[in-house]
Amino acid sequence: MIDEENQKIPLWRDERFLGIALQVIAILIFIVVVAIMISNLNRNLVQQGTKFGFSFLGNEAGFSISESLIPYKPKDPYTQVLLAGLINSLRVMILGIFFTTIVGILAGITSFSENWLLRNLNRVYVEVVRNTPLLLQLFFWYFAVFFTLPKPEEKLELPGPIFMSKRGISIPWPENNQNVWLWLIVLVIGAITTIFIWQWRNKLMTEKATSGQPQLIAIISIGIIGLLIIIFALGWQPPIATETGA
Repeated sequence: MIDEENQKIPLWRDERFLGIALQVIAILIFIVVVAIMISNLNRNLVQQGTKFGFSFLGNEAGFSISESLIPYKPKDPYTQVLLAGLINSLRVMILGIFFTTIVGILAGITSFSENWLLRNLNRVYVEVVRNTPLLLQLFFWYFAVFFTLPKPEEKLELPGPIFMSKRGISIPWPENNQNVWLWLIVLVIGAITTIFIWQWRNKLMTEKATSGQPQLIAIISIGIIGLLIIIFALGWQPPIATETGA
């Protein structure tokens, strides 16, 4: 019999070893390149009398932003403007997730509708949105929709009140205070509780063949309370109409 040790493949011919070695070499090269770039950047900053680090975040920003949910002035440091930008981004994300969820639910419901018109309209919508590149959709909404809106001085006023102009869409927004954040936490807890009750209801209906009516009543009650909180407790502030636009 041939000795097993003689059958061992040398490391330089082992594909597994070569794969790992190439990855390690690539990582080392990447680290060296990044280190050289940081070293050059640090040397150039030192020559200009600037220290490498995050101390600049405490410097005065010196510029204004169009809107902010937190107090901000051009004399505030960069940390304040970064925080304002982060909150603005979160606002857009929350609104986007909320409205896209509603659109997705409606599209899913109408796709199983027995109404021929609704079902086919939904099919056309899904096919157009899915098969159209996102960049092309952005161009359409910007040039064909928002670009055709009136100037800020001649803004459209919709019920709500909601103002629409080339500058954008201004909508009512909850008041920025501690009570609003507490109510938002209550809404999140209510939403999580509703999900658990709904899953519990489905489990009872499947395993014990119950009607699930008590759980459904609890879900509806939580929904009504949440709706009342959204309408009355968040302290909605309407957008301020000015001479230069909303």
